[in-house]
Amino acid sequence: MNSFSYSNLMYLRITLNKTYTNLNLYKMKKNVGNIDKVVRVIIAIVATYFAYTREFESAWIAYLLWAVAIVMLLTVLMGRCGLYSVCGASTCKVKEKE
Repeated sequence: MNSFSYSNLMYLRITLNKTYTNLNLYKMKKNVGNIDKVVRVIIAIVATYFAYTREFESAWIAYLLWAVAIVMLLTVLMGRCGLYSVCGASTCKVKEKE
């Protein structure tokens, strides 16, 4: 019989914590500027409108539009874009240190 004990759960928690720390996910810098945020909100509104008001032959199109809207809004709220991080791009204005 396979059962999880407290020590197994703690090992899993420590392993996940180390992975999270090594990836530096909590240190991601904001890379979405104000104009980019406005454009993303507009895209999210349009995607939500079409997903809600149109009837598509395939339901997956509506689900795809909902997913696009959610991703755009999350990106705006967090101020970070994962694709920008991978590409090394940023639309934020850089504050120069004096």
